[in-house]
Amino acid sequence: MRAGEYAGPSWWPIKLLRETGHAGVRRLGLVWLTVSAAAFVLAILEARLDWSGIPIQLGEATVGLTVYPPLFLALLLAIWLGPLWGIIPGYAAGLVSGLIGGLTVPQSLIFACATPVEVLIVWGTMVLLQIHPDLPRNRDLALFAGIGLVAAAASSLGGLIWIEVHRLDVLSG
Repeated sequence: MRAGEYAGPSWWPIKLLRETGHAGVRRLGLVWLTVSAAAFVLAILEARLDWSGIPIQLGEATVGLTVYPPLFLALLLAIWLGPLWGIIPGYAAGLVSGLIGGLTVPQSLIFACATPVEVLIVWGTMVLLQIHPDLPRNRDLALFAGIGLVAAAASSLGGLIWIEVHRLDVLSG
């Protein structure tokens, strides 16, 4: 790789927050806390308003669509700042979502791993394949879409736990 060539997302160690003497670090910490709080609040809303399995009619078929904004925010934090910055709020949001959604504590602890797994898969693959977060090339866009599908499938443990606890029929929705 040549000097100045893009090498994929990088990261800042989260221990950087201990160095609060610098104004930029304080602003970074405030942005992280704000986005993390938003992920937490959106997880509560998702669980309370039941944004899981919203029926969408596609011709003759009905497909369940789940809207989970904390994943989006955790992924943005990971891409902007590094994986741990996204994993922490992603796990906390999943934990509260599981608990409010009726899962037991042990089930919620496992369920909460789904978002960090997706974040790690997406972020790690972006680093390995040197995918620019702005997705400026068709190659980057196509790879990012593929990674998203793989990550969603790999973290489906969370969905399976939810389905089992709520005794949902996978085939009928």
